[in-house]
Amino acid sequence: DNRSSVTFTFTKVNQVLGRRIRIMSAVAGNSNRSESNGTVTQHEHLKEPVNPSLKGIKYVIFPNNRMAQIWDFVMIIAIWYYAFYIPFHFGISSGYFTMYSLGFMIFNTFTNALFLVDTILAFFRAYRDKNGRIVYSLKTIGRRYIRSGWFFVNLLASLPASSLIYREAREQIKKGTEGETFDPPNLRIYFVLELFKLLRLVRIKKIMQTSEVMSSIWERINVEMALTLKFIFMIILTSHWIACIWGLIAFQQAGSFGDPLLENLNWISNWYEISYVEGGLNPVGWANAIPRYWLCLFWAIQSITSIGYGNIVPVTSVEYGFANFLMLMCGVFWAYIIGNLVEVVQSMGSMTKEYVTRMNEANQMMHDFTVKELPESVAGSVYTKSSKRVRRFITNQRDVQRGNKNRLDSNACTLSDAYPTLSILSPELQRVCALHLTYSLLETIPYLSSK
Repeated sequence: DNRSSVTFTFTKVNQVLGRRIRIMSAVAGNSNRSESNGTVTQHEHLKEPVNPSLKGIKYVIFPNNRMAQIWDFVMIIAIWYYAFYIPFHFGISSGYFTMYSLGFMIFNTFTNALFLVDTILAFFRAYRDKNGRIVYSLKTIGRRYIRSGWFFVNLLASLPASSLIYREAREQIKKGTEGETFDPPNLRIYFVLELFKLLRLVRIKKIMQTSEVMSSIWERINVEMALTLKFIFMIILTSHWIACIWGLIAFQQAGSFGDPLLENLNWISNWYEISYVEGGLNPVGWANAIPRYWLCLFWAIQSITSIGYGNIVPVTSVEYGFANFLMLMCGVFWAYIIGNLVEVVQSMGSMTKEYVTRMNEANQMMHDFTVKELPESVAGSVYTKSSKRVRRFITNQRDVQRGNKNRLDSNACTLSDAYPTLSILSPELQRVCALHLTYSLLETIPYLSSK
């Protein structure tokens, strides 16, 4: 009797649920048809109102978006390109290549387009507030972007100054004022627009710190080598800027990179008179921007490294003033570089050394994974690669718990002896990494196999 009553009860429940499902399907069908006909039905009041903060959320670009991370990496390359190009543009060539090279102008116009697109995308980029929460309201994002002032800076930086310079140069050529008689100061306003691109260097550190691509590159390579390359890059960039300023000083005093460069007193005319050899390096002439750059860079590296051959010397009071200031700054900069390089060689301090050791051990452990990807039935529904999770865990542990020496207990003691990285991972990551290391062996044992 009890079994029959239970069976009857389940039958009635199924019948009721079936009728409700059919009714709901009919209502949904009528609602969709009415909506397509533009009419309002009695069920329309059942629709839940949309939260104002969620309006337009499908257009929001979140920080972890893969395409956004790739885009940030492209913008990092573009910004560093301008960090080298604009000083060269001002101090060495004075816009010669931009004015006379169509290919160079097209390339710069393309990078300008990247800056313009990035300026617009910033209105849709979600960000984290000071509490670490993601802000995704388009209204809040736009208000913050405009109030910060960066919208106007980015907009000016994205103007096609190279195209304007090239067009102005074409008009001057048509008038017959080309070559050595061309007067670059007529284009000074366009040159100034290019300077706004350098202001993006202020934010490049933040972009690089939040870039997933840069973090992955940093975590995959040997950290000591990465720091060494970082300081080498700093020396190259600083030498480049000093070289371009040194060339700009000579240009400002002569007013030209043509024959007036030899007719006026400056360091290039002095070097030309003393050291120039027929058929050798010739820094005079608008088209000789590259030889002029090598000469300026030669002096800049001498000044930074305190070598000083003495064949390139300041002549005017302006040149002596800049050289004195430069020697003071270079002394501090060179001491900073040498000190940091020595620290890198001597393993950079206990905390950083521990991070470097952990990361290198982790890379070795992941290199020994017998399988790179585990089946979902074994690893669970995880959408991030295990190797990436391990590297990010170690990096986050360094950043969030800086100085904390406590280590989590390991779930695989024998593996921890061979791979010390396991001992500092979370239990979940320990399990996944242990499976990566032993999966092919476990599959050979029938009662442990996942098949």
